[in-house]
Amino acid sequence: MAKYQLTDIEVAISKLPETGINTPFTTSIDYIGGLLNATPPPTPQASMITDDDMVGDGNEWGDDQRLDYWQPTSFPIGGKLNTELGGRVLLRGLGGAVTDTVVTAAASHDHAAAFQPKSAGRTPKLSSLIAALAGGDFLWPSMGVESWEASFSGVEPVAFAASLLNTGYWKDLSVDHPAIVIPGPETYHYMYPVQTSVIFNDGSTVNYASEGRLLAGRIGFTNGLIVRGLPGDSLLTAGTPRSGAYARDIHRGKRDASASLRVSLDENFAEFTKYKAQTDITGLTYLFRGDKTGAASNYLEVEVKMPRCKIRSCVIEGDGDDAAIALEFWRRRDLVSGGLLTGRIRNDQTTFS
Repeated sequence: MAKYQLTDIEVAISKLPETGINTPFTTSIDYIGGLLNATPPPTPQASMITDDDMVGDGNEWGDDQRLDYWQPTSFPIGGKLNTELGGRVLLRGLGGAVTDTVVTAAASHDHAAAFQPKSAGRTPKLSSLIAALAGGDFLWPSMGVESWEASFSGVEPVAFAASLLNTGYWKDLSVDHPAIVIPGPETYHYMYPVQTSVIFNDGSTVNYASEGRLLAGRIGFTNGLIVRGLPGDSLLTAGTPRSGAYARDIHRGKRDASASLRVSLDENFAEFTKYKAQTDITGLTYLFRGDKTGAASNYLEVEVKMPRCKIRSCVIEGDGDDAAIALEFWRRRDLVSGGLLTGRIRNDQTTFS
């Protein structure tokens, strides 16, 4: 009997967001392979209807169980931060329109997005996701980004972690779409911890990396996704109620963003002065860099920015035998985009979403 390891998993994500809820991409060319931390692939799970609470046949226990609703499926993805999967999920999670800008012709391009504006509605950008391991080969339509976060600590690899959620809809890849061939992943470009920087402006520019004080940090957001089954939803097999239903709607709830830092304590302890005065901070930027693109001066980059914030918490703590400052930031609404965060990916692709 064959035995499998979690490292045998194959993963792919749609190159583009879906055009509508529960409308997955169904051809091989629509997908790109993905690399992530070893994780068990999700398995479809359903709520059940039973007759355990029914009496009248003289028996103590029920005797009937049937499928009711396929539950929304959560899929955690993460690993070393990269411009391929990590960057793509960042932009889709933010949800705003992606602006593509040429940095150096035929060499490097920027792809930037902000939070989805109210005028665009509350349906998030959705991805089709494939996760295959042994006989558990499933296509998951309409995966929305529930959360995304980048983090770093010293010289450890820069990491990202995201959680995706869908409507409960799923397809058996080998039965429903056997022609799909899961593509191999692209060459992944990771971010080097030595090139990490955090910059902001409080009246003057502060760059903790150039000061040699940057120890660790994280920045991310949540979308508060809402999935709710309602009468009239679709059945997994049309006309067959016992095949189980799945929700036809997924939309975002109240979104939030957070950022934190740990920096070395210095003789000025200026952070506490800013905390006490509730100083306005603009352009809190976490910039992660990898290798250079075809242009000698341009690096591959993942940038996440909190345009406006204040220090919520400022605490002296230990960093081994050294003293450090732990900072938590309170996000403020961006007066330009109307959101809380913006994201930017720099790579060698002309378009990216």
